[in-house]
Amino acid sequence: MTPLNHYIQAIMGQASPAVLIQQSHEREREAVPEGTIETRTSHYAFADGVQLQEEREDFYPTTNAPIDEASCPPCTLDYRVTQHGQQTVYPASKRFHNECQRLFWVAVFHLPT
Repeated sequence: MTPLNHYIQAIMGQASPAVLIQQSHEREREAVPEGTIETRTSHYAFADGVQLQEEREDFYPTTNAPIDEASCPPCTLDYRVTQHGQQTVYPASKRFHNECQRLFWVAVFHLPT
């Protein structure tokens, strides 16, 4: 079994035993009364046959309120294994509610036991 963390690290450009060999990206925008919702769907293929889908949804309000650089704006990040390849990946899916949560999970999961 291989941890999902290895594949997310490779997607983020960090050192990882997972080798990213192919990727594709799609983007959709939807205007709503309160602002714009942007959804980006990415598909990743790895050398060991694992395939992963990442879906990120961001909301951009129509107000011009200043953004606090120290804050972690909300977004939804979903990772889902679509093909396990040569190994079983665990967990097979993971959801984060902002970038800070994802970065923390990657860092903690990588700590030695």
